[in-house]
Amino acid sequence: AELEGEELNGRIKQLHRHICAVQCRQYLGAHRDVAGGVDLEGVKSEVASLVEEYRYTLDLNKGAVGGQKEVQHGDELVLLAAEMLRNVWTDLLKAGDDLGCVRCQLDSVLLLEYGRTCSPYNYQIKIMLLDLYMALGSFEAGIMLFNELDVKQIQCDSLSWLLLPGCSSCGFFNEVRAQVNNVQHVHRLAARDASEYIVKAYQCGNFTR
Repeated sequence: AELEGEELNGRIKQLHRHICAVQCRQYLGAHRDVAGGVDLEGVKSEVASLVEEYRYTLDLNKGAVGGQKEVQHGDELVLLAAEMLRNVWTDLLKAGDDLGCVRCQLDSVLLLEYGRTCSPYNYQIKIMLLDLYMALGSFEAGIMLFNELDVKQIQCDSLSWLLLPGCSSCGFFNEVRAQVNNVQHVHRLAARDASEYIVKAYQCGNFTR
């Protein structure tokens, strides 16, 4: 049965308090020793716990419509778990443990793809996955993710940093050219229409525009 009323609101508030507590612990350096190293087993245990908690939050989003589906209750748990794994693989990379780093990155991909399945409208999950696919040198999936963001108009320019580095480093030069052409097209249209917009703004007395 779907939760509703005070029971639903109570669980949501409790979840948000828990997420805030976990965020504070991570900010204060949980799972790090005095020397700054990472407790790998502690992180794995914490990640497993966060994923299990995330599963229990899925029923809070049943019946969500419209903008409520964009970021669901509990999505932060998946993002926190992925961020913890990111800290681990950064340390493993510095220590020269390339195999451990890749394993950790693959765990992050699986975790975020699971989160994307449960919350397909969350752009933060997609952006983190874009970074991961670029790090793994497998950016074809990243291109598909970028297309799912439905980038339009000036966003072709402002969000191009999500696409161009991965395409360039992984050899998708046709996609780079297409994206650059899109950005140029947006600015050509803006330059062409700017004079008309200025006249219209003055006619309407909207001088700030």
